[in-house]
Amino acid sequence: MKYGVLNLEIKMATLPLWWLVSIGITLSCFLAIYWNSDWEKYARPFCRVTIFITLATLSQIMMMSVHNGSQAQLCYSIAFPMVFLEQMAGIQSFMVMFEYKHVFRFDRVLVFGLLFLVISVLFRKDIYPVMQQVPDGYWFAPVKSAIGFNILKMVLYGGTWVALFTVVIIGLHRQGYRRRWPYGLSILIFAFSYFNDSILIQHHHTVYPTAWIVAILFFVLLLGEVHWHMKDLYERLNHDVLTHAYSRSFGEMYLSQMLEQNDVGLIYADVDKFKEINDTYGHQVGDTVLKNMVDLVKPIMKKPNVLVRLGGDEFLFIFPKVRPQDGLALCRQLERLLNDQLYLSPDEHIGGKREVYVSLGWTYAPKGSRVSDMVHQADLSMYQQKEKNRMRMT
Repeated sequence: MKYGVLNLEIKMATLPLWWLVSIGITLSCFLAIYWNSDWEKYARPFCRVTIFITLATLSQIMMMSVHNGSQAQLCYSIAFPMVFLEQMAGIQSFMVMFEYKHVFRFDRVLVFGLLFLVISVLFRKDIYPVMQQVPDGYWFAPVKSAIGFNILKMVLYGGTWVALFTVVIIGLHRQGYRRRWPYGLSILIFAFSYFNDSILIQHHHTVYPTAWIVAILFFVLLLGEVHWHMKDLYERLNHDVLTHAYSRSFGEMYLSQMLEQNDVGLIYADVDKFKEINDTYGHQVGDTVLKNMVDLVKPIMKKPNVLVRLGGDEFLFIFPKVRPQDGLALCRQLERLLNDQLYLSPDEHIGGKREVYVSLGWTYAPKGSRVSDMVHQADLSMYQQKEKNRMRMT
């Protein structure tokens, strides 16, 4: 078998490792798309993990493809530091995912790891024994001639794995995670894998190396944490915390996108005398009014319709697929729904039930209109309606 990555003979033993490399590169490229101020916190550590997993896995593939112990020694001198950096990147990533207050800077670890790599390669003949091949094609140091090396490996690998498990266990305990069984299963599989790769194979038992299985498990777990955090971040960025309506930033972006594609109808809503409600009964009662209002209109605000909270007691109802003549019917539907069912709940401070009224302003804009002009027009329409309501009530 010829040595060299380009001339590797793809055997069944190396296929899982190639799959791991492919998955890592694909996911890293995908997450790199989201490297901006919002996504960088979670995407960057995960990409870093996949890079070092890929490098460590490639060095293992090369080790399974060389044809003498000296070449295997060179491959191992590269793989050893790469695995160390991979494990340190994993520790930092899980600290980020579990929201530890103090997370170490990886650039310092990277400097140490690169220095370790240079020393490992240059002094490989002094550090690593000449590797011997076991029956399944993998290369390991003979036990009797590599006692010091095995101690170094167990201290380095064992220390980083203990640190990783400690970070995960403490993080799970702090976060109160209910889905703890995948982590427990991964720890059990790692225990078997560590015993298999460090003890059984080095005694020339024909057991295939299994460390890559643990790498995949923790890789998948870390991906799950990244996905959960990104989903949570997306929700917090695009939704109002109090009412769970869409946020103003999302609403302006969505309205801009819709105006590039369609004509759009817009209703501007404002709660009448909302400041008086807050001043008289307190902000908690006012917050309840806003939440009840959003809950009432949810059934008619199905996609592509969107409800946006601009701020305070002001909301936008965005209707991308309506006609200009639909405005009156939509406003009447919302008025009946809100003015009939939105009220202050009776209690010892409020007394009897008190109705709450909402003023609505409709506008319709053709495709290509400006967002600011459309919102301003709807705002003017709403204030005209509010003045009519005030005169009617007087």
